[in-house]
Amino acid sequence: MSDAKTRAAARRQAILASKEDRLAKLTTKAKNEGDAAATARDPKEDPPLAELPPTSRTPNKPASYSNSITPDRQMGGMEDSFGWDPTQQDHFLRALMASRSREGTPQFPGLPPAFEQRGSSPFPMADPLSAMAPPPERPKTLLEKLLPLLHATSVVAFLLFFLTRANSYVSSTDDVLSTKHWRRWGDLATSSPKFGWSEEHQYVLYTFLALQLGLHSLRIFTQASPPRAPMLLSLALPHLPPPFPTVIQTGMRYFQMAGLLLDDISVFLVGIGIVIFTARWYTS
Repeated sequence: MSDAKTRAAARRQAILASKEDRLAKLTTKAKNEGDAAATARDPKEDPPLAELPPTSRTPNKPASYSNSITPDRQMGGMEDSFGWDPTQQDHFLRALMASRSREGTPQFPGLPPAFEQRGSSPFPMADPLSAMAPPPERPKTLLEKLLPLLHATSVVAFLLFFLTRANSYVSSTDDVLSTKHWRRWGDLATSSPKFGWSEEHQYVLYTFLALQLGLHSLRIFTQASPPRAPMLLSLALPHLPPPFPTVIQTGMRYFQMAGLLLDDISVFLVGIGIVIFTARWYTS
């Protein structure tokens, strides 16, 4: 604190001394001009002016630096400029630290405050990828949500129809629940069927195709949501010539229908496997 007071006193004395010198020069110059205009005497006859007493200037002592810099030394320049005493500096530092503690810890310590307040600015920076993002997918209707269940239920119903209508395994004299009937199904676990391709199997195949045609027609007529294209393909579709987007979307729809057909065939084959395993266990 003593060093700061000494520097402040020396600064004030230097300012007062410079003001006194300037005032003396202006006074002397004005007096000389007035005397020259009033009389035409030789300037050599004028008595010499009294010399002003020299002002003692106290040299500024260099501030001693230490490893630990206190807040008072950091505010030394402000004391010289504004003339604050140590009590005012202490109050200012306490108020500054209290305001920082009320603001809380910044969200991003590594970034300046301007970046932290960017979200509350009236002109936020726009995301360049937001315009390139594909449009949001519309929510599915109740029928679209029930279509997978409808496919599975239809395939199970077709499987039951196949079990009761397969003449190679259902005899007119055998009951569907008889052991002899289920033994024929159980034998398929260890041996191939003993009959070849006949009109009966074509009938079953045509029935399955008709079922699939009805299910997919229902999906088309209800205007189900088209399959979602991959990210890069959805970004490139708006920039392609007119024929290609329609062809690509139609092709993706057919691929979706082919996938559903394979799913139905898989459910049918799994059902046949369960029937054969159950018949083998029932007749053993």
